[in-house]
Amino acid sequence: MDKFPNALALRQRAAARRFATWTALRKKRGLTAKPAFAKRTKEELEEYLAIDHGESDLGYNLGTPEDVIFSNNATAALVQEAILGPYFASGWQPSIQPGATATASL
Repeated sequence: MDKFPNALALRQRAAARRFATWTALRKKRGLTAKPAFAKRTKEELEEYLAIDHGESDLGYNLGTPEDVIFSNNATAALVQEAILGPYFASGWQPSIQPGATATASL
């Protein structure tokens, strides 16, 4: 951008214009900016910081083996990827004829 001062000035004016529009719309609608630090109290922050995010309620941590994590609940959203496939069977399949439709039987 240093090589193109006109382009830089254009971008700065556009940013200033957008900011002015944003400020005017917020003022028109009665929206006031609140400082981010006012969103939480000190007590809420201390409560959050006291939580050990490296361990779960079940006692799992980063060193817990996968077979322990995934063996308890087969309906868990987190399952090992190995059960997802493969769906391709290589080689000749005598039961598949050209032009035949596929059917599944369980």
